Amino acid sequence: MAGIKREMQPEMNKRVRVLVVEDNQLARLIIQRRLTAEGYDVTLTASGREAIALLRRDSPDVILLDLMMPEMSGEETLCHIRQMGDATPIIIVSAAISRDTLLRLKGLGADGFIAKPIDFTRLKEEIQRVIETSRQRLRGQVDEVLTLGDNEEQQVSEELGDEPGT
Repeated sequence: MAGIKREMQPEMNKRVRVLVVEDNQLARLIIQRRLTAEGYDVTLTASGREAIALLRRDSPDVILLDLMMPEMSGEETLCHIRQMGDATPIIIVSAAISRDTLLRLKGLGADGFIAKPIDFTRLKEEIQRVIETSRQRLRGQVDEVLTLGDNEEQQVSEELGDEPGT
């Protein structure tokens, strides 16, 4: 059990890799400084297009995605990432967002939301929450595949008149 807890703590052995997508340079640098001080491995990018290119080469554990960006908005970036089949947890970062927009973004695949100005204690909690939720979802998919495999083995055994697992 101790090994599992260690994986979930960014300050322990495995550093959590965070991709920050933020068009404001000062905001990017503040986020980088604060998260790096907390033990996260931070990669910065200024646009959705750059983020998509980075995702093709690297696999962050979580993405912090500014909603309001020029050229390609955070919403467009979110849609493109999900259309690529990438399931990396995405936390939307925005100064103001309506309930309807938040629900729409969740429907498009956003995993969390953080308001600007950023409360870094809350951000750290949200990063941990979306990563753990993602891991649980992955475990559920693996369990489902294993269960399907067990059921298939049982069906074949029944058809052959054998005992399962013999």
